[in-house]
Amino acid sequence: KMARVAEFVGIYLPFWTFDATTRADWRAEVGDTKTERHYSNGEWRTRTRTVWKWESGRARRDFDDVLVPGTARLSNVLLGRIQHYDLRQLAPYEPKYLAGLYAQAYDVLLEQAWETARQQMREETQSTCRSQASTSKIRNMSMALDFAEESWRYVLLPVYVAVYMTQDKTYQVMINGQTGEITGQRPVDWTKISLVVAALLAPGVLAGLLAIILLLVGVGVFVGIIAFILLIIGGIISAVIVQKAMEMDDV
Repeated sequence: KMARVAEFVGIYLPFWTFDATTRADWRAEVGDTKTERHYSNGEWRTRTRTVWKWESGRARRDFDDVLVPGTARLSNVLLGRIQHYDLRQLAPYEPKYLAGLYAQAYDVLLEQAWETARQQMREETQSTCRSQASTSKIRNMSMALDFAEESWRYVLLPVYVAVYMTQDKTYQVMINGQTGEITGQRPVDWTKISLVVAALLAPGVLAGLLAIILLLVGVGVFVGIIAFILLIIGGIISAVIVQKAMEMDDV
C-alpha cells in the first residue's frame, strides 16, 4: 500500500556498456556412463560406471552492450531486473534530454565496471565451453581466455525510482523509463513465513512419527512411505516460498 502512494522521481542513471570478443581454449575430463552386466553370486546383475576421458575445444563469444550500473547508491539487483533497454535508441548527449528529470553522475569507476563485465563474459564463455563437451559430466576443467576488440561507452538511461519506509526499513521500487518494466522490494513477515513452512512440514513429520510407532509392532512401512513423500513435497514447497521471500526482501 505504501509503494502505491510513494512518489516516483524520474532520473537518468549512469551505466557503462561494454563490447568484446572472447576466445577460449578449454580442456576437461568428460564422463561417459557405461552400463554393463556381470555375473555375481550365481546370477547376472547390471551396474553402471563412469568412464572418464579428456576432451578439448575452442569457443568464441561476441558480446554486445553488456550493461554495468555506474552507481552503487541503488540496488544493483533491482537495476539488473529492469535493464532490458533497447540501446539502438541511444542518442548523443544533449542538455534538452534532461528537461524535467534529474541526472546522476557515476560513482563506479570504469576499471571497476570493466572487471564486473569481464567476469560476466568469462562465466558465459565458460558455459559455452561446457556446452561443447560430449556429456554434462565434467571435471578438472581449465580454460585459457583472451579478450579482443574491446570497447566501452558511458550512457545515461531513464529510470523512475520511488523509496518508501516501513518498520524502520527502506524499500525501493524502480520502473524502466523506456519499457515500463517494474520491479521492487516489499516487506516480508518472516514470522508468517516460518509458520507456513512449519505447517507444510508438519504432516510429514507427524506421519513419520506414526510410522516409527507402527514399525515397533511390525507394521508401518506404508505409512513411512507416505511420510517420506509428504516431507519431500513440503520441503520443495517450503524452499520455493523461502526463495521468493528472500528475493522480495533481501536486495
